[in-house]
Amino acid sequence: MSPLQLWLPRNSVMRRLLILSGALVAAAVAIVLGWYCFWTYLNPAVHVPDPAVVTITGPDIRAGARILFLGDTGPVDRAKKIVEKRGYTFPYAKTRSLLQDYDAVVVNLEAPITTSTTPSFLRPARYRYKASPAAAAALKEVGITAVSLANNHAKDYLSRGLADTLAHLEQNGISHFGAGMTEGDARRGIVLKTGTGHIGLIGYMEDQRHWRVKNLSFALDVAGFSWPGVARLVESDVAEDIARMRKQCDTVIVVVHWGKNYEPVTDAQKRLGALLIDLGADAVVGHHSHQAQPVGVYKNRPIIYSLGNYAFDTPGRKTMRYGLGAGFHFEGGQIRNVEIIPLLTQNRQINFQPRIPSGPLLDVFFETLIPASKEHGAIIKRDNNRGWLVRTNR
Repeated sequence: MSPLQLWLPRNSVMRRLLILSGALVAAAVAIVLGWYCFWTYLNPAVHVPDPAVVTITGPDIRAGARILFLGDTGPVDRAKKIVEKRGYTFPYAKTRSLLQDYDAVVVNLEAPITTSTTPSFLRPARYRYKASPAAAAALKEVGITAVSLANNHAKDYLSRGLADTLAHLEQNGISHFGAGMTEGDARRGIVLKTGTGHIGLIGYMEDQRHWRVKNLSFALDVAGFSWPGVARLVESDVAEDIARMRKQCDTVIVVVHWGKNYEPVTDAQKRLGALLIDLGADAVVGHHSHQAQPVGVYKNRPIIYSLGNYAFDTPGRKTMRYGLGAGFHFEGGQIRNVEIIPLLTQNRQINFQPRIPSGPLLDVFFETLIPASKEHGAIIKRDNNRGWLVRTNR
């Protein structure tokens, strides 16, 4: 007779409870492992629709095009009372003229636009964001052409919040990419049609474990079922998408949400940036860190590791001060120059209105960015309150 049988007779209640508890633990482990494997390894082939075409017009568009990329944007958190009182265009007042200097402006919209009252229970309440439908009209009014939705807040209010976001953007004539109600739509991308060339934009979020399994952020199409969400950065998918876009575009730019909040460039960012270029991207533009990161160059192609914040209306950390704009100048659909525009984005200092710094604050931006970017293969030449990227064949 075993010790267990001596201590716990066959028909004892305690023995039955132990057996039941063991079975429940085994079942829970199996469910967790199955859940992890489902979201990690399942990646069936999906149909990706043709990209949406956005015609860009302007007085000089036949000579070339200028497209401005800006970082994390959303009238949320501490700014809600201010924008409700002063209007949803308030955060853009100090940079509105900057936006008007470009033929198209692309931002990372880091908050769903929805009236839903059902948030994701998977995210802490303090980090769940949503914006009023009035925010979509304000984006259009100030000159935002398109938004990337491939970020970790796209589903803060679940699939309903994402669906509402897509609807409000479309109602206001703002193009979007990087998320959708199906995986195919999330990977679809857009084409900016200019007078001299076509520029393709596709967006992804880094395949980080907590975004995949915990937040259920990624879109997935399988067996006649579609899980809404954002496009996941998977090498095979990106290779397919870049090749598909290349057939219709002169230049393909990959916009990616990656890295860690308030941290330097990670090894994963460096590895993935090079991979995206190797897969055929002409440039990579990143965000997520909430602060500007260095610029890099790989095979003579630019990698903007992080634009940092733009009009993202959270308090942020006290050490967070700068974001940046990346102005891409095109001729014949090819990248000719990349302009670096410094931005003050610490809301404790700017009262939720990002602006171009001057004086010592401007000097500090370039004194920090230029040497840090050189370590990543990028030479930046300062010209007053702008920087210009000198690409190399590194």
